[in-house]
Amino acid sequence: MQDEQLLPYLTIEESMEAAANLKLGHSISNLSKKNIINDILSSLGLEESKTTRVSNLSGGEKKRLSAAFELINNPSIMFLDEPT
Repeated sequence: MQDEQLLPYLTIEESMEAAANLKLGHSISNLSKKNIINDILSSLGLEESKTTRVSNLSGGEKKRLSAAFELINNPSIMFLDEPT
């Protein structure tokens, strides 16, 4: 995650939906995916910005969005290098 691979023309919510579809596939309902996305965005302080385009995010918000992508499939462990 050194260089974020974010699509600047999508909103946070659209980016998370795309990531959820790729990581979770069709095994989980769209409603469940939305609940997972909302929980992650809320825990990372991005819920109120979910309609903001990625190109308009600050550097810290982009880092949190990158972390949010990794949390979608609920990993049992994450290794972070200089997470502050």
